[in-house]
Amino acid sequence: MRVVKGVLLDPGHGGDPEEAAERAGENYGGLSRAAKQGYREECYGAITESGYEEKSATLAVAKKAKKYLEDQRIPVALTRDRDTYVGLNERVATAMSDEFKDWLFVSIHFNRSSGQQQAVNLSERYLAPRGFEIYVLPGTGRRSSNGTRAPSGYLTVNQTRSANRLLAEKIKGQLSDISGLRSRGIKEAWFVVLRGSPMPSVLIEAGFMSNPEEGRLIESSEYQDSLARAIVGGVLDYKGDSIVPVKDERKPRLPLPTMTLSKERSSASFE
Repeated sequence: MRVVKGVLLDPGHGGDPEEAAERAGENYGGLSRAAKQGYREECYGAITESGYEEKSATLAVAKKAKKYLEDQRIPVALTRDRDTYVGLNERVATAMSDEFKDWLFVSIHFNRSSGQQQAVNLSERYLAPRGFEIYVLPGTGRRSSNGTRAPSGYLTVNQTRSANRLLAEKIKGQLSDISGLRSRGIKEAWFVVLRGSPMPSVLIEAGFMSNPEEGRLIESSEYQDSLARAIVGGVLDYKGDSIVPVKDERKPRLPLPTMTLSKERSSASFE
């Protein structure tokens, strides 16, 4: 049985552009159009066609996962527990705190297939991609999955490469059991939160908000619940416990609809 003292959940994005700009010492109203869009991307993340924002989905999944981890008597904390801006460096600082020594770090995100933030007026090429993927830090001297090397002056505090991969494998196995959710595999990237987290760390892209059907599922509490259960199941698998079903005694779990979409043709990964 592996030592897992707790789980630090990292719901991606959060807050609003004005708040983020103020925290950076800037006046949002006076910024260029491009700079404003940068803050919108950082705060809202991807947006479905209907207007549902990634920041809301990541927080919803994290809160559900927190409850199920607590049900299993596993200590848990969130890098943000409400709709507020938390920068990447703040997230890393939290992960590096002695309070979370020997914990696991799980960053929760959702994907999109194009550089366009909201999934409106997309061509079939960008509507088709779907499924989840899990990122870990590349091995020393390796390129990321999209072919990039470590940034100049690259320094990482993460030295748990094999544990990162094992955690990703366990969560992948659980997510793959969700009806209609396709696995796009485990990938490698130089994401800041992965470089700066000293514990076993993964970043989950839990589906495409740019895909019409998957986007609608991501908006649903039922689907978010299934994702949260899978994350917790993966943690328990990694920990080596006998898996105790994570049950919600308040209502029976309903089956998710099976998605039938055209074969994906492209994908995009942003580092």
